[in-house]
Amino acid sequence: MKKHLVLLSVLFATPAPVVAEPGAFFGAVYNFGGSVGVSLKVLSTNKEDHGAFVAGASYFPDTKKFGIDAGAGYLFRNGAATFGWDLLNKHPQIGLGYVNTVNDVTIPVRTLNPPPNPPPNPPPY
Repeated sequence: MKKHLVLLSVLFATPAPVVAEPGAFFGAVYNFGGSVGVSLKVLSTNKEDHGAFVAGASYFPDTKKFGIDAGAGYLFRNGAATFGWDLLNKHPQIGLGYVNTVNDVTIPVRTLNPPPNPPPNPPPY
């Protein structure tokens, strides 16, 4: 019985994971082995001014090689900079590309009250 209570208390004390909408990255990458290529990646979020986990695939036309990479990145307005490791080519990799980001900052809007109605016309004499 005591084990069940401990297990239940751990499960209820564990915070629920935050679910974010993923982002799609398309851009240029550079492997520190000397290769430049194009890449398509999935990012863990699409929110501007946030960090993200990154996983993707790359193609390097000069060497005719493919790469599979994992890493981290930072999203800015409609773009991202990434840094990771190319698992197939065994080189560090940096990237810069386009991401359709969303801005989660809400700007308060101040509403103006309409002007008061004019006074009624005086009665005619």
